[in-house]
Amino acid sequence: QDEVMPVMLRAVVCLSLCFAVALANNDWDYLVLMQQWPGSVCDGSEPCPTNGWTMHGLWPNRNDGSYPQFCSTTKFDPSAVSSIMNDLNAHWPSLTGPSDSFWSHEFEKHGTCASSDSPLSTELEYFQSGLNLLQQYQFATALSNAGITPSSQSVSVSSMQAAIKSAYGYAPVLECKSGKVTQGFLCVSKTLELMDCPANAQTEACSESSVSYPPVSSSTGATVSNNGDSGSWSNDNSWSNNDDSWSNKDNSYNNWDAQHATVNTENDSHNPTVIVLSVMGVCAAAVAAAAGVVTYRRRRAAAAADTVILGQAGERDFIPLI
Repeated sequence: QDEVMPVMLRAVVCLSLCFAVALANNDWDYLVLMQQWPGSVCDGSEPCPTNGWTMHGLWPNRNDGSYPQFCSTTKFDPSAVSSIMNDLNAHWPSLTGPSDSFWSHEFEKHGTCASSDSPLSTELEYFQSGLNLLQQYQFATALSNAGITPSSQSVSVSSMQAAIKSAYGYAPVLECKSGKVTQGFLCVSKTLELMDCPANAQTEACSESSVSYPPVSSSTGATVSNNGDSGSWSNDNSWSNNDDSWSNKDNSYNNWDAQHATVNTENDSHNPTVIVLSVMGVCAAAVAAAAGVVTYRRRRAAAAADTVILGQAGERDFIPLI
C-alpha cells in the first residue's frame, strides 16, 4: 500500500497538469470579424437576405496563426439571445442551413473562447457585440459609397479593399472561391476596436486580381427584403428585422467554418484537446510504468520468500507488468 500511494499521487498530479495546460492554451490575441456575401454563398436551402453582407462569425485568433476552439462544455441557449433574435435572423443567419444550428456551432466553437474577454463574457454579449461590429463596419455601405455595387461585371480586389479601408481606416482580408468574393474580415482588438491584421492573416486572401461580386438573385434561394419595420437599426434604414420567413430548424449543422479550418490541421499542437490527450498519454505511460515497478518489486520479494521456504538456489526471473 505504501508503494501504491505515490503512484496514485503522481497520476492525480499528471491529470491536473493536463487540464492546466489545456486551459492555458485557450488564450488568444485578437478577433476576426468575418462577414459573408449572400450573393456568392447562399445555396438555396434557406432564404437569402438582401440587406447587406451578413455576419459569419467573431473568432478569437492568435498572432501565430492558430486559434482556440471549444474552450468549455457550455452549450448554446437560444433563450439567452431571445431579446436580439430578430437581429440575429436578419444579420447573422445561416446561408446554407438552419440558423439555430449555425449559431450553436459559432458560439460553442468560438464564443466559449471569446468569453475570456470581459466585453464577450456571456452568450448575449458575444452575439450582441458581433452584431454591433457588423453594423459599425458593414462592407456593403463602404463599397456602395465608393460606387462598387453587386453586378455581373468583375471588380478588382484592390478597389474593394481600398473602399473598405477608406471607410474604416483598415484594409480587410477578402476571400474568394470559384472567381467570386465570398467573405472577408477585419481584425478587432480585445477592446473591440479595429486593428491591423497580423501578416499571417493574409494567407487566406484572394489570389485573383479581379473577382465577381454577384447580386443576390432568385437562383440563390428565396430572398428576404427590407420591410422597414420598427426593429430597424438606427442610422441605417436598410437594417430592418424582417425575419418571419426564417425557419429555425434543429438539424445538424454542416460545419460552416470549413473555409477557416486550415489552421486546425496545420496547428493541432495548439488544440487543447490534442494537448490533453498527448499529455494524458504520457501520464498514463508513466503511471503504468510505476505500477509495473511496484508489481515487479512485489514479485521479486515473493520469489525471495519462496527461495527461503523451498530452499531453492537463486531468484526467479520476472517481467514487469507495464
